[in-house]
Amino acid sequence: MIAGVSGIILAGYGLIRRGGAPPAPESQNPVHVVWAFEAVERGAIVSSPYVAQDRVYVGAIQDQGLASTGAVYCLDRATGKAIWEFDNDGTMQHMYSSPCVAEGRLYIGEGMHANQVCNLYCLDPGTGKKLWNFETAGHIESSPCVVENKVLFGSGDDGLYCLETKTGALLWHFAGPFHMDSNPASAGAYVFAGSGVSRKHTSSAIFCLDLRDGAVVWRCPTDLPAWGSPVVEGNQVLCGLGNGRLMQSARPPDKPAGALFCLDRQTGEPQWHYDVADGVLAKPALDAERAYFGCRDGYCYAIDRKNGRLCWKANVGGAVVTSPCLCDGYLYVVPSAGRVCRLDAATGDVNWSFDVGEYSQTKPRLVSSPTVIREADGHHLIFFGAELRNPAASAAVVYCLRD
Repeated sequence: MIAGVSGIILAGYGLIRRGGAPPAPESQNPVHVVWAFEAVERGAIVSSPYVAQDRVYVGAIQDQGLASTGAVYCLDRATGKAIWEFDNDGTMQHMYSSPCVAEGRLYIGEGMHANQVCNLYCLDPGTGKKLWNFETAGHIESSPCVVENKVLFGSGDDGLYCLETKTGALLWHFAGPFHMDSNPASAGAYVFAGSGVSRKHTSSAIFCLDLRDGAVVWRCPTDLPAWGSPVVEGNQVLCGLGNGRLMQSARPPDKPAGALFCLDRQTGEPQWHYDVADGVLAKPALDAERAYFGCRDGYCYAIDRKNGRLCWKANVGGAVVTSPCLCDGYLYVVPSAGRVCRLDAATGDVNWSFDVGEYSQTKPRLVSSPTVIREADGHHLIFFGAELRNPAASAAVVYCLRD
């Protein structure tokens, strides 16, 4: 279904930069645009790209006027040209969920906060053909996690699901007074997830469940919603906490607040809690010594994993609601206002920045976490989605940068 879809800067409403002065040569500007894909339908990309070999997979929101729909795109990694598009014959709902490719299958959820009945889709990553779908009673903002023959995902007020990967058959369902939008993480025989809040469910916690049957191994209540997806490494579980909404800080009488929370993997006992001035809404990146995360207060932080002490903080020029990506000692950060930057992970110094708004001559909104791939020559490719806006329209765009 890719008739009329242009791979590079000719599609949709034409909000990608055309004409004008070219970007600076690489000797002056260490990062440049390799390609930019714009969907035909106006909309946004808040899903994070998944790169597998020579392809890039991403979900897109399509603005249909009175309603929004969704689509999954498969792009050529080298050129950004569309290979296939899936929208379930026009009935797919818009999505925040990001694709996961594992064991020769692609999984992605649909729906956002106002949606009540949504599907997890399983597609053939080579062709985009639907293999199966599984309906839930909640929105699936969670990105799926695949381990062994199981695919796990949260479904808002409908809890956490575990399905068989090949058939979509239900293996178990964890439900309770919890709103589960975070991406589950697996480690050994266990799965870890956090709960946010909704009008129906107001209890927030971080969970460890038995991968076999969904039984609760431990549960640690949290003082703030656990929107940030957990990361498990060694004997630690780290998860971002924060109040407010994705694109809006908490309003009075509430005070904006956030934290990075570290728990013992075996027992769920708190190890440390680093508080910040606003929400931490995405998962941290880890190396052997530090945890790195972005905050809606406009800073990126590096925290010592042993004791929870601050190593450095860096002003990145705008609220960060995405996950940073750590690669080769560099930290790639995508603030929502559009100033993508690379930091030295050791010091927090900004090596370079790329202003999406200046390049595209639009007002961007970036909610898509970056995916970074190291090339054989030592350079890096940086993939992320965007919503580019002007007074007349909006565009759903994927960028590929190279540094």
